[in-house]
Amino acid sequence: MDKSRIFVITDSDEDKQNAVRFCKENQICHQTHVLQSTLDKNLLYETMYEILEKQLSTFISDLKSRASTRLVQSFTSELDILLGRLQSRKKKRQSVLTKQCIAKIKSGSEYGIVGHRLCEDVLYIFEDARMSKDAKKTEEIKKSIKETFKGAVHYRSIRDSLSPHRALNCGGTFRNSRNGHGGTLGIFGELMREEQGASKQTKIAVALSSGHVISADTPAFVSTIGEIGECIWPLDSSNNIHDVSVIKIDQTRIDDLILILNQQILVGEISKEDLKDRYVFKFGATTGKTTGYIGVIDDFQMFGEEVMTILSRSECSSKFSDKGDSGAIVLTKVSGRLYGIGVVYGGGLKLPDCKNIREETIAVFLKRALDRFTDKTQQIIEFDKI
Repeated sequence: MDKSRIFVITDSDEDKQNAVRFCKENQICHQTHVLQSTLDKNLLYETMYEILEKQLSTFISDLKSRASTRLVQSFTSELDILLGRLQSRKKKRQSVLTKQCIAKIKSGSEYGIVGHRLCEDVLYIFEDARMSKDAKKTEEIKKSIKETFKGAVHYRSIRDSLSPHRALNCGGTFRNSRNGHGGTLGIFGELMREEQGASKQTKIAVALSSGHVISADTPAFVSTIGEIGECIWPLDSSNNIHDVSVIKIDQTRIDDLILILNQQILVGEISKEDLKDRYVFKFGATTGKTTGYIGVIDDFQMFGEEVMTILSRSECSSKFSDKGDSGAIVLTKVSGRLYGIGVVYGGGLKLPDCKNIREETIAVFLKRALDRFTDKTQQIIEFDKI
């Protein structure tokens, strides 16, 4: 107990004052060891570091005095490095980056220098495309920086060095750039297209959504990224319930694609008997992940084709989907395999003699929508993972 340290952590000022009196009266610990959790974290960490530094220093000295084998020397050298780091936390490191050098870097801002970072004794300069426009001026700037910095200087394109935390993800939101209508990026796939005069196929990255959100020749837009590609199907999105929208993803956005589950997805017909009351889930741009069960699949048609209804089974929400979730893929598991069976269209039907229908989600059958796309365009969309 001689080397032990007792700390008392409290939640409020009042508790701290009471704890200080109690510890003083009973000689439990020094009052500097009574801390308030929300205010004294730095003090607690610093005290811990000091204790660790003292004990580690004592341990290393003791270890060196007892043995000097090669194994012990290797072990103590690693401990010396750790001890040095603990001791260096109190020392303010003198930067090798001088004010004169910083001034030279800033003078190049109008010619393409957009930032810098010092890593130990290596200086990295970040540049954009403007640095390549005036070769003579660029050389002068680089020379002046080199003359004022004692160390290696490396130049890096800002585009290749820094990636913004942005993504196109399944279940993410997008908008029709012409009318502002919003929906959900349901799933990514690859459009298989045969090249003219060649036997091989090309693969084009695409995203699916609901047919009423966006139609052919319309750019798709994501607020955090900008334009992500152009819709190629359907030809008309007005009152389009049964089609899916197929958005051709711009090649420059391929690296931004992010999956949710990273699981293989199958698309196939499931019998009505197996669909009734089946557990399903989806990832929507508005409501996120929600769970539900399939309700009506008989005696409900829109524009000549059957649709399905889904009711929520989530305790957090009375709705399986809401505005902005159009295009979300309805998923279920069959024998351990993940199936995409539907695409969210909408809801909120107003029929006085039907109970609970205002809470229903209406979805179309995914395979039927894809089959119609293939029949009309002679192109196939393959899915890998969601």
